[in-house]
Amino acid sequence: MKNLTSIYAVVLATSFYSPNVLSHSGEVHPPEGDEYLVDIAYKKTHEFSRELKLTLHSAIAKGGFAAGISACNSEAPEIKTAFSKDGWEIGRTSLKTRNPKNSPDEWEAKILKEFQRDKDNGAEFSELAHSEIIEKDGQRIFRFMKAIPAKSMCLTCHGSRIGPSLSAKLKWKYPNDKAVNYRVDDIRGAFTLTKKL
Repeated sequence: MKNLTSIYAVVLATSFYSPNVLSHSGEVHPPEGDEYLVDIAYKKTHEFSRELKLTLHSAIAKGGFAAGISACNSEAPEIKTAFSKDGWEIGRTSLKTRNPKNSPDEWEAKILKEFQRDKDNGAEFSELAHSEIIEKDGQRIFRFMKAIPAKSMCLTCHGSRIGPSLSAKLKWKYPNDKAVNYRVDDIRGAFTLTKKL
């Protein structure tokens, strides 16, 4: 198992492609190990997160947090599908899911628990990332996860004091909702990526 150091995580988070991978002409060179895959995973995570945020903020600006709930319900799955290409699968998961379709598998649940343990021991969110190549049914699979922090705005729909109208809409859209009672800087879940090798 390979845990990313905080220095490595920060470097990759701010510089998604190394010069040894992407040439000046834009031609991508063949991978030289799983660092190449981690590099791409960070980039895809950043782009996926940005698109989700833009969609949510746009919906909230137009129709308030109720519209945000609708956007998360209908548009987030479409964004996930759009970003799951070129052999990559991307999504979000949590130990407390809002949508049961995002429930973690055994490997993801283990990493989420490790993230929580590391955070409880003082780790920063920049350190809460993990990559690993596993083998399943004779197939090598690259897996990557990066923790998602709960921000103050998230608590409007994920906190412990959700307004009655929003609470009713959440129960209607997500009858099995468990993604509540978070506090600022809790681990709300994680981005999760896979690629068959």
